[in-house]
Amino acid sequence: MGNLKRRRAPTVGGRRRTGCLCCRKRRIKCDETKPSCLKCIKSSYKCVWPTRKKSLSHINQFQLEKNRKRAIGFVNINTKSAVTYSSNSPYKSDAYRSWVRFTKNPNSYKGINGKSHDTKLIDVKKESEFDLLFRKYLSDVNGRYFKLYLNCGNFGTYVIGSKMNHIEIKLFDAFSRGFLVEVTPLLADHHLLPGSITLPLGVNNPILRQIFYTCGAFFLSLGAKEFVPVSKDYLAKSIFIVNCFLKDFPVFGNEDWLMIVSLCFHFVLQFLGESMQGKTANISLCLRTIYILGSKVRKHGKRRNSGDFVDMTNWLSELQKTTQFAHLNSLGHENWDYNSQLSQVRRLINNIGLKLNLQYGAHAHDLNFKPVRSHHNQLNDLPSLTLTESGFVSCIQKTVSESFLYNYTINLFGCGSNIIDKIASPFEIFDLYRNILAYRVSKSSIPWMNNPIMGASLDSFEIAAKTNWLAAHFPLDVNNQKIAGELLRNAQFYCQPLLPSKPLNNEPTEVLSRITESCYFADMVAKACFIFLSKLLNPSLKNSDSSIQAALNRFLENLSNITIQSRISSICIWPMVVAGSAALNIQQKNYLLYRLRNFEDCVRFGDMRTASRYLERIWDSSIGLNSLLDYHIRKTLFDYA
Repeated sequence: MGNLKRRRAPTVGGRRRTGCLCCRKRRIKCDETKPSCLKCIKSSYKCVWPTRKKSLSHINQFQLEKNRKRAIGFVNINTKSAVTYSSNSPYKSDAYRSWVRFTKNPNSYKGINGKSHDTKLIDVKKESEFDLLFRKYLSDVNGRYFKLYLNCGNFGTYVIGSKMNHIEIKLFDAFSRGFLVEVTPLLADHHLLPGSITLPLGVNNPILRQIFYTCGAFFLSLGAKEFVPVSKDYLAKSIFIVNCFLKDFPVFGNEDWLMIVSLCFHFVLQFLGESMQGKTANISLCLRTIYILGSKVRKHGKRRNSGDFVDMTNWLSELQKTTQFAHLNSLGHENWDYNSQLSQVRRLINNIGLKLNLQYGAHAHDLNFKPVRSHHNQLNDLPSLTLTESGFVSCIQKTVSESFLYNYTINLFGCGSNIIDKIASPFEIFDLYRNILAYRVSKSSIPWMNNPIMGASLDSFEIAAKTNWLAAHFPLDVNNQKIAGELLRNAQFYCQPLLPSKPLNNEPTEVLSRITESCYFADMVAKACFIFLSKLLNPSLKNSDSSIQAALNRFLENLSNITIQSRISSICIWPMVVAGSAALNIQQKNYLLYRLRNFEDCVRFGDMRTASRYLERIWDSSIGLNSLLDYHIRKTLFDYA
């Protein structure tokens, strides 16, 4: 053993003889992955390998060659093909065309406070380009989590070693470059983005890839009707496969990817237009999973990986040979309807939750939340989120927990006194998960980059959740009036987060604009809370009140700083409808309606399609702020009929 030495790569004259010719020419270390090494992919060089194992000759005039740059492309939900943008071909989306139609007569739109927005109209094309570049940025971030790449025509890239037919390649591409971009509301640390927590686990997991195909098919079916039967077919197969796995194997060691299954189907429910109550119930099951899992990890240490337990590739290939799986291929989907799809997804998520509860039953009692009927100790200022040193919070835990809290907050808006006592209080919920929210995955100088769903508006949404809770108890008693008064002061004197100067020189413009938009949006949520709480404390308050109009004008000013196709639109429904109920003149209403409809074009979630209709009903009936006090009116926001 003493004579054994580490074998060095053969060299000639101090030069390496291994690796691709490009890395040798550039005199850098090659990772020797074929057909294209990561160094060449990162630098956009055409990776060239020698035909024989020999060094690059001194007299060989080998020239580095850059890959031809294609136009920026992404999956468009309105067409079957990719929409491209280049300097010679300006972006012409539906939202851009609708903006042009709306602004053909500049006199018809005077903007906020009657001021002309001609300068804003000139910037529309630039905004559309930024939105498109941000989509490309998210697509590139998703691509970083693949170890190997292979060009495949117009379908982008896919993982080498995975057997995919041409349909699966298209669906996988739609999932990674389309579906995941759609469900990414804000720019966060790249470890916390939906693509970052789903793709690494799915690269070598054939079962999880089936879920990815299903999500990609549902995404494409929104704009291409021929993918509707494909989405139903993959949905049936995915549910069958996961249910069979839960029946045959334990969940020990497979918790992470099963968590991704629940999260992906939660996103599918958003595309299908699931009610907020249903979405909150489903994400609660996901939260139960990560809470139990986190307790198990803290108690028993790090868990093993799923690869230690099941050979998924062989198991799946055997399952696909069974008569039950063959029967799925022969089924027709003509009788499938909307409710059938929802029930199938709900049943799958419930099966995952049931299996985890059975195997981790010792910790199930930790999640038996009880409603808090008294808030005598809740009059303190909102606690600030500080870094906690105790425990470890995974990226999946942070992302799913924050997703639950957002859906929980919005769901409370549609709750009345008849069901509010059956739901846990936000005063208890936010305190329970404060350590998870405060845990910082990255050391970025921008603190809200650690909040993947709500970003800089996390504190504002905590005020919003407690405001919705108080609205369900209207009329307020003396104790709740004290709580509302304290929350009103927090909303009134809320300080909009500021972007630190450190990252200004390190990020591209389109990325910085998205980070800054999170600051504007945080103030929008705070202003909506101020309007709502003012009405709760003073039921006779009118839309024309000076404080209400001042808050609304500040809200609209912040909204004008957010681009017309911003990804932040996927979480803007609550502040838009609350502030919209205070709209007084036609200019304010037209601007709010126009922005909402553009957001609807950008984000095809079911609840986005109801926001403009909800505001139009309020404005037509002239009830204004009084709509915020009526539970029967508030719950119509989630009616999809």
